[in-house]
Amino acid sequence: MQADDAGKPAHLDLVVSHCDRPLNWISFFVTRPMSSVTVYSKCNQTVEGAPAQARIIRMDNIGRCDHTYAHWLVQQGNRIPPDRQANDLILFVKDNDMSDRHIGDEAVAFEEMVHVATGSARFACGRWWPKHSLYHVREALGQFRHGNLVYKIWQSKDKERDQQAFTSNFSSLAEWTNAMGFRSIWENHTLVPVCYGGLFLTTYSQILRPHLDTWKHLESSLSRGDNIEEGHFAERSWAALLSEPLEVRKQVKILSQVQLVWAYPMNGMLRLHPPS
Repeated sequence: MQADDAGKPAHLDLVVSHCDRPLNWISFFVTRPMSSVTVYSKCNQTVEGAPAQARIIRMDNIGRCDHTYAHWLVQQGNRIPPDRQANDLILFVKDNDMSDRHIGDEAVAFEEMVHVATGSARFACGRWWPKHSLYHVREALGQFRHGNLVYKIWQSKDKERDQQAFTSNFSSLAEWTNAMGFRSIWENHTLVPVCYGGLFLTTYSQILRPHLDTWKHLESSLSRGDNIEEGHFAERSWAALLSEPLEVRKQVKILSQVQLVWAYPMNGMLRLHPPS
């Protein structure tokens, strides 16, 4: 990727969290040249379909994609490499392809992600919910906790063991963010962004926003096990950590359109009235 005029990103780097799925889809989804691809493979499986320039790094199977991203950020050391610029792009992605859906969400086209990430937010999410805002009510979001509730849905052969392994020592997302050292990023805002799904695009400028200790705290917290509650806390935190705060006037505009504020598990998600 070459810069075609001032301010445009010249490089696109990929950070891939791999378990056991083929990666062929990445070359179809990413519509721009990739400067580098780092694949962290965690499940001791063959990496199939990775882009030709991919560097494969084997890791222990802990913390899922959120631990992978935190580890990469720690390795960066809160610096922009000499051959990169602040506006160059980083795509964080899991191995599951864009056809995977959660609860009513849809995929965002890569060029649309680039458009958003090179705008004022400096961050773009790869999934979106029609008729909903990326922004959540901070107070409601901070109360999120999976805890034991998730095991009313999930099936397990040894539910008591897995429940104990999953459940964290934190009473809420807000308590976890405080322990990680970045709750101050949220404190002066009614609305904060949330990106579900583990696929997002940002710029090198944004990885410098939190102190390096924040990334270290995240990596350590997410090292506790494989399927852990802390991963759900991290999923709900990436957008706030890596995007520019929303202007007050834009927060007010979103709040004026609110139809419904969701509770668990999408604490604070806003359903908006359709445009008139």
